[in-house]
Amino acid sequence: MTSATSVSSTHNYHGNSDINFCLDEQDGLSVTIDTERLHLRSVLATEQEYDSYAALFGDEDVMCKYQSGVKKNREDMVSRINDTWVKRWHGNDPYSAFAVFKRDTDDFLGHINLGHGDVAGESEVAYLFMKNCWRQGFGTESVTAVVQEYAPATVQEGYLLDGKALVKVLATARPDNPGSCVILETVGMQLIGKEEKYGALRHCYALELKDIPKTIERG
Repeated sequence: MTSATSVSSTHNYHGNSDINFCLDEQDGLSVTIDTERLHLRSVLATEQEYDSYAALFGDEDVMCKYQSGVKKNREDMVSRINDTWVKRWHGNDPYSAFAVFKRDTDDFLGHINLGHGDVAGESEVAYLFMKNCWRQGFGTESVTAVVQEYAPATVQEGYLLDGKALVKVLATARPDNPGSCVILETVGMQLIGKEEKYGALRHCYALELKDIPKTIERG
């Protein structure tokens, strides 16, 4: 599709989820992922998004076992959205954050990030969901789509992560957060060790892309 000011191209992948990459000459990359119940899309720099993320990252119960456990205010989230996640999308970097919505109601449910790791070609997945969404399988559904289908699709699209094709997805979860551990194990991630991180003991998980069964096709 063309306009007077920009040119866009779209690539679609189909499997257990439907993935759409839209690369716009002016606005950069945007991605949507649709699963049976969920709609994931690139995080946006909008007032509504700022409010949704402030509510999510400002909830003490949601944040207590996430990273350092410190709640974030709206100013924190405006900065994080604009200066990191949206900046990456605008720079055609697919290793960034998605807002998660319920497909049938468009209700905001949470956040998932397939971000940059400490080593080129390695990404770390992290996620948070609103408290009223817990224990409904939304975490497993979204993490499965991102790790097992979106991550391989980024490689098929030819994207690089800090100069190298993505080869491994990492994650950590506190042992006293069994729900998160179950999600990671359900999507095929293997426990590879333990470490002190963010002031607490955390289980470390990894999944190499070569070990992910191919479930998506470009079309």
